[in-house]
Amino acid sequence: MGTSTRWPGPKNGVWRGPNIAFGKVGKLSSGLGGETAPFEPAVRVPAAETAVEDRLRRAILQCLSALRDLLEADPDAYDLIPTMVRTGNNLLDVLTEISTGTDLLADSSDDADRRTRFVQVFTERVVGVAAAPADAVARAAAVRSARKLLQNSNVAAAIDRGAQVPLPDDLFCAIYELFLKSMLTEFIAGIAAAKLNLALPFLYLIDPGGKIAEWIADGVTEHILDPCAERGDSDDISLADLGRDLLEENVRRVLGLPIES
Repeated sequence: MGTSTRWPGPKNGVWRGPNIAFGKVGKLSSGLGGETAPFEPAVRVPAAETAVEDRLRRAILQCLSALRDLLEADPDAYDLIPTMVRTGNNLLDVLTEISTGTDLLADSSDDADRRTRFVQVFTERVVGVAAAPADAVARAAAVRSARKLLQNSNVAAAIDRGAQVPLPDDLFCAIYELFLKSMLTEFIAGIAAAKLNLALPFLYLIDPGGKIAEWIADGVTEHILDPCAERGDSDDISLADLGRDLLEENVRRVLGLPIES
């Protein structure tokens, strides 16, 4: 998960059940690969693929439940919650700078690929250097958020020209939500990758990132509090300040932890 030594994934305790479930996924999918093309199926067997996908979905949901149990008992486990709060605050700082006209690429050369450089600088500002699994998860979430920003044609055009980036409120809030949800998705996906070794051809068939995001969304019962909706028509507080006020509660909501009163 972004470290020099491959992360083996969690073991023992609450992880015994998910690890057994991932083992069953491996056994079911072991016959789906071809000898000459290891990442392509030798023969498409829809029923078998559906069975593996169902097993993988159940393993992911068990993994999500185990993570909740662990974090409820030890909020500092894997440094996940502190990292989500720290990088979430950094994200709000960066979005505020962008929305107020700061050019994140002011020091970049004119001939650089400005969109690629934007993703790099955005990620560095939000996360810094990835030194632990939680940092690597945050970097992946930041990259996804920066790329989502660039999908907005007005934002992309402004980045290309070096002009002030238009950042409407709804996009500001969408990136805030995407980043927090992506942290959880990337963490669970990292566990799946560690346990399945990403050598299973079936993972390439079902696009595990997209599927995992869907399954996790189904398993998260609490909705993130949207700063845009919470502020309404009031101008008494900025979206960034409101996002900070809601951040710790929203982290708990994303992770499915009890909301502290």
